[in-house]
Amino acid sequence: MQDRYTGDVGDFAKYGLLRQLMKPSASGEKLRLAVLWYLVDDEVRNSDGKHVSYLRDDRMRACDPALHNTLKLLIESNNRNVASLERSGVLPPDRTVYFSVRLPSLSNRRQGDLSATDARRRWFVFALEASRNADLVFLDPDNGLEVASAPLSSPRASKYVYLDEVRAIAERGQSVLIYHHHNRSAPAEVQTARALNTLRWAAPQCSNVTAVTFRRGSVRSFFLISARPHAEILRAHMASLQKHAWAPYFSLS
Repeated sequence: MQDRYTGDVGDFAKYGLLRQLMKPSASGEKLRLAVLWYLVDDEVRNSDGKHVSYLRDDRMRACDPALHNTLKLLIESNNRNVASLERSGVLPPDRTVYFSVRLPSLSNRRQGDLSATDARRRWFVFALEASRNADLVFLDPDNGLEVASAPLSSPRASKYVYLDEVRAIAERGQSVLIYHHHNRSAPAEVQTARALNTLRWAAPQCSNVTAVTFRRGSVRSFFLISARPHAEILRAHMASLQKHAWAPYFSLS
């Protein structure tokens, strides 16, 4: 995640989905959420983060007017950063914790510091501690699930979530939601199917692994690993997307 992405169309989808998943269940049960930003410094070599035309689209506003208004205000007031988002209250303040420690990178490490791999593992230890009381843990990297070309020691590791990290959370009995930005290596449906198979292998103790794909601009998917205690409420909330104003934009698989 980068501060400059705050409020773009991907963010609208991200928080819209989380707000649906954080609604009370039919019996009044409320889940606790932890957001692990996977925060890195802003890059300046491309135009990512400028996709905000949805703010002029009344059909998208109808999906979540309050969220739409809040993100529009952040952009218009030049407060595009995760700290402002955290303060905005778009996610339930009494049930949400945020982990915004920046990921270690080659640019902010000094000679004699921990290796890139050790620094990343140390960062994740702190992330685990910050999220230990949550029911649902949201992982928000720039790109998504790990790829073979970027091992944990790679300079590009900060853009990915690694299966060992997903497994460590799932093994604590927590549900996990992962942001994933599709690339051009294969059709989105193929990439989604591969990712679901990989996650089912990585977290066999969980009762269900599903994906919800957002199609507006670049294709993004959110992979949901539901722990057994939360499976029913999460399944109901995911199904409700198909009866909601979000339905034209989200597809389940």
